[in-house]
Amino acid sequence: MIEVKRQDERLLLSLRIYSKQGKLLLQIAENELIFSVSSWDVELVGRKLTIRGGVRDILAQIEFRTPDAIVITRGVFAFGGSQIQVESDHIFLQKYNIRMEGYSARTNGGSALRFD
Repeated sequence: MIEVKRQDERLLLSLRIYSKQGKLLLQIAENELIFSVSSWDVELVGRKLTIRGGVRDILAQIEFRTPDAIVITRGVFAFGGSQIQVESDHIFLQKYNIRMEGYSARTNGGSALRFD
């Protein structure tokens, strides 16, 4: 659903965002932004990317804190019948009814999951 990898000291983000009807709205493939002309609204201001499915319907907000952080402040990500909901203070895995909050994990000197 979401992949972040480090290559040549850069972080590369890959993800797909779908509408509630299951239509692909936006894809990021190793930091390359690809979006459908049928997307309701895709906005990149400074370092913050916001994807909306309609008025006041934010599907995802991502902040790029180069060179060492990509912060997903909110979003709904789906793949193969599974859905992950990201909010500023928790992650919810709908299929398993699991809510993670107050969690931090580190790998290779960086954070894998982090809630401040």
